[in-house]
Amino acid sequence: RARMRVATRGLDMALVALRLSGRPGPACPNFASPKPTRVTPGRRFLEDSSSRRLTPRQSFSSDQPSAFPDPDSVAVTHLLTAYDLDTRTSVVQVTPLKLRGPGSESSLGAKLWREIRLAREVRVGGEAAICNSNELFARAPKSWGIGVVLRVGEAGIVTETVRKACAGFDLTTLSPKRLNRETAASDDELELFSKLAGEALYKHCVTISETNHAYDVSRTARGVVFVDKNNTGGARTGAGEVTNTVGNQASKNTEGNHESHLKFEVEVDARGGAGTPATLRVATSATSEVSVSVRQWLDRLGGTSSEMKRSMTNLPVVALGGPRLEGFLVLCRDGGSIPDPGEIGAPRPELNGASLLQYHRERYPARVSLLADADPTAEAVWLVPKGGEGKRHGTFGGPMAYPAELLGLKNVMSNYSYTSNTSSSTSTFSAGANTNVSKTSVVTAADTQRGVTSLRVYLGQPFVETLGLRLSDRMTRLPEPVVVSSGPCGRLVGSGSVASGPAIAPAADKQSASFPKPKLLLVRGNSSEVELKAKLIAGVSSAHEQWSVRAEATQSTTDDINNATTREFPADEQQLQSLFRRAQKEGFDLVIVECNGNDYLESLARQAAQTTRAPHPRRGVFSEDESARELSLELGALRGGQASSFPGFASSGLVNLLLDDPTPLGSAAFVGVTGISGLAYRNGQHPEQCVVGVVDSDARVRFDGTRERRAARRGEAAGGDEISGLHERTEEIDAPTDEDSVEHETAFPDTGTDYASASLAAGCVAVEKAVAVLAGGGGKPLTRLVVHHEGRSHPAFTRGVLETARSKYPQITKIDVLDVEREPGSVTGRVLRWDKHGGTRKPDKGLTWRVSPTQSVAVTTGDTNGAGQSDGYLTRPLFLNRRHGSTDPLGLAKEIVALAETRVHGFGGAHAMPVTLRGGGVLTRIVIV
Repeated sequence: RARMRVATRGLDMALVALRLSGRPGPACPNFASPKPTRVTPGRRFLEDSSSRRLTPRQSFSSDQPSAFPDPDSVAVTHLLTAYDLDTRTSVVQVTPLKLRGPGSESSLGAKLWREIRLAREVRVGGEAAICNSNELFARAPKSWGIGVVLRVGEAGIVTETVRKACAGFDLTTLSPKRLNRETAASDDELELFSKLAGEALYKHCVTISETNHAYDVSRTARGVVFVDKNNTGGARTGAGEVTNTVGNQASKNTEGNHESHLKFEVEVDARGGAGTPATLRVATSATSEVSVSVRQWLDRLGGTSSEMKRSMTNLPVVALGGPRLEGFLVLCRDGGSIPDPGEIGAPRPELNGASLLQYHRERYPARVSLLADADPTAEAVWLVPKGGEGKRHGTFGGPMAYPAELLGLKNVMSNYSYTSNTSSSTSTFSAGANTNVSKTSVVTAADTQRGVTSLRVYLGQPFVETLGLRLSDRMTRLPEPVVVSSGPCGRLVGSGSVASGPAIAPAADKQSASFPKPKLLLVRGNSSEVELKAKLIAGVSSAHEQWSVRAEATQSTTDDINNATTREFPADEQQLQSLFRRAQKEGFDLVIVECNGNDYLESLARQAAQTTRAPHPRRGVFSEDESARELSLELGALRGGQASSFPGFASSGLVNLLLDDPTPLGSAAFVGVTGISGLAYRNGQHPEQCVVGVVDSDARVRFDGTRERRAARRGEAAGGDEISGLHERTEEIDAPTDEDSVEHETAFPDTGTDYASASLAAGCVAVEKAVAVLAGGGGKPLTRLVVHHEGRSHPAFTRGVLETARSKYPQITKIDVLDVEREPGSVTGRVLRWDKHGGTRKPDKGLTWRVSPTQSVAVTTGDTNGAGQSDGYLTRPLFLNRRHGSTDPLGLAKEIVALAETRVHGFGGAHAMPVTLRGGGVLTRIVIV
């Protein structure tokens, strides 16, 4: 075995040298890959972390189409669940509205928009909704004036309602303007066109829903959500028992009426301007809720005791009977940190004197029956929308007061018991509304094709009446894909694996002065502290020996384990959740939980991680020789190690492994940025925290922002309570760091110029960090910079990147700014693969397409299924939008695929995002052994 490892490593190094020399590699035979699971020449093999079997890792090609010439091959077509919009003859007349009176233009504009949002959903006397009038509204871009709201259509009942609500102010109508997407002068106008199209779609669908009740329809920040009312994913098999049957999966739930429904998120994307078709993209998923409301659970659990409120706090909930809003429930108000939500029948100033009962009854007919038995004196509850943590209660995008009747608990069981491995007693966990049961309903490619086609029939022509647009009847057919592959048959040659060892070995103490010392937490099951540490040390030492890791590095990793904090597996689930929260608060790098194959303890750990919003726990397996390879890679990453890389993947000069056009002589750097919304809410403090990572041209991570933030958090927590305070509870929650996780009515957070300023600062610091990190390497000067922004970026972000690079670092001659969009921040759609023999299936991993002169699509997952995913799971692609630069968007997509395959830690899986954006926040990782 040792000789085989040496030979394998020697072959890898030879191939690396061959590729970097620019000489052609060994010729490869043609081969076809009609099925995603077929093993083809050139694929690398890695050990599966759960079964320890050798399984094929899908290729990610660089220079060849997805299907090679083969007499037995079949024609393959790829479709995107999107429909083109014909905007060539569409000219929309918009009427600007402005509120005049005491106050600044910005505050008056915010008041006007708030009143419009309150008025546009009101229904009068049970008749048709006001929003079914011909009025559409959207906030104008700032280039059109501060505080301006635009209306499409003649003034109607919404305008009149707003005028009455703004008594004492003057609602002024300005001169109408014409909006033409084909001649739009700025990105702001293209974004405005997308907003108006989304409003037109919602208005059209609300009109349809008056007579056709096939879907629940609700408006979101990005477009419209449809939930199929037919129980396509759940078939009742008895009282209180349901079998989920979306796709080919089946699972039973014995508490509550769980129903899985197909959910469609629809977004209109008009970016790109003339020459690039506007599209209506559709994303599918399965949504599963319990038909029991929070009010019913409160009644069932016997009142409103403090202990019961604490047990239900942070449960995932979904709003019922109206706009589809998901988030977390907050009931506990210990210590006064959370304000009183008030009674649901009391007048509220933020609702212009209306109560919560009146507000919801007037706007959403489905909520009238849900609130039929509501007690006006009952206390409301807080709904914290995803991404709304850290904001003031009652503010836009922050926690909202809701009647408990209108919130449903997601995936909840009533109670359970287990026998603890840590003692001889039996511990019973009642009030188990606190236990999130993760159920997965798989939406297959065939389900998606049928569902999206049915939705298209339902929509008809939704834009003709208001905007003069026509929607295509057929899904978008993608061009021939390019697949990015590694190994002898592709240009890329990867280094490092679970079998052969890390691409970059961990450093010893004397070599890692620049890295913060790792901080570990061990949660022991039925082993003593000495036994658990001895087991971990033996597993790591065995793996290091097989990989020929230097003894000094092995000793340093052993010291990390010996110095780890150890706690016993709590007998109370609340304590386990508290333990995970404290670990995140105090900046622990890694939590190792000992379960020893106990399925219940493992599920308990996973549920606690889900409730506390920690990363999904990974399972570390010990092989027959007692080595723990994945865990060893995980611990090595805390000391500067890296599991895999691609030497020379972005080399400079005349030869580039992925790009067709030559790149400047010198070095290249890739830097990822996210969390600009959090920067805006921090008033611009610490913009460097927006940088997730910096990667060089060998796919080597030179800066890990997540690790730096954890180390900084340790200093903040040093003066507070230690993690030994298991019974103490912290209600502190991080400010949002992911902009696109927040539901906004506009494209960007409602923070005025603050968000633009934050974007500008983030763009500047991204360049500074990349240059600073690579400056000390002693290699070639930095000449090419690629900036990855998670989600849609503000124009000020690109401006910050360009101004900093051009004014301070003229040696950087090639700059690309790329928005990397994924769900739920954007509706990316789904890619479907079809051939006449296999029908509709999910696409192969590593495929890339150019869909416009500045946009591309990449499939970066699919070979390895994530937690709870079956073989039929339809992966979510990344939608890439080049905001600046000259690099072909297809070339940028190839680089994204390679960076998505790059692994820093020990566990692989469904890595959707490139390593430049894989992180953010604090992210204390959890491993189960």
